[in-house]
Amino acid sequence: MKLDSKLYKTADFIYKMILINILMIVGSLGVFTIGASISAAFLICIKLIDGEDIYIVREFFSVYKKKLISGSLITVIFLLIFGLLSYNIGIITQNRLFIYLNYFLKLHLTTTMFLSLFVIARSDIKIKTAIIYSFGIINKNLYVVIPFLVIPYLHMILIKYLFIVFVLFGGSVTMLISTVIFYPLLKKMEMRKINGK
Repeated sequence: MKLDSKLYKTADFIYKMILINILMIVGSLGVFTIGASISAAFLICIKLIDGEDIYIVREFFSVYKKKLISGSLITVIFLLIFGLLSYNIGIITQNRLFIYLNYFLKLHLTTTMFLSLFVIARSDIKIKTAIIYSFGIINKNLYVVIPFLVIPYLHMILIKYLFIVFVLFGGSVTMLISTVIFYPLLKKMEMRKINGK
C-alpha cells in the first residue's frame, strides 16, 4: 500500500483518532484529570490539523504532565459551578424561563471550559486569564456554542446504539471538531494582538 494513497491516509486517520480516544480515556481515569487529558488531546489535534508528523503517545503524555495542575484546576472550577447550577435548577423547576436560562448557562460554561483547556494547551498563561479570555471569545462569537448543543446528543445516541463507536471515537472526534472550531478563532485573536487591534 502506498503511503500517499487515500486508503492509507484514511486508515492512518482512523488509527490516530482511536489512539487519541484511548489516551483520553486513560488520562481521564481520575475524574479531575479530565482537563489535562482534554488539553493534551487538543494540542495533538492542532498538530494533526497543521500537518505535523508527531509521536502521539509521547506528545500526549508530555502535554498531559505539563497541564496536569492547570487542567485539573479548570476541571474542578467548572465542575463546582456546574454542580451549583444543577443544584439550583432543582429548586426553581417550576419556572420554564429559569430552566432555559440554566441550560444556556451550562452550555456556555461547557464551551468556556473547553476553550479554556484549548487556550492553556497552546500557552502557559494563568488559569484566570485563560477563563476570562475564553469567556470573551465565546461572547463575541456565540456560534461556537452550537456544536455543544449537538455533541451531547450524538454521544447519547452513540452510547445507546453504537457503543463500540463511542468507545473508539467519542472523545477524539469531539476534540477534533472543537479544534476545527476554536483554532481559527484563536489564530484570529492572536493576529489582532500582534497587529495591535
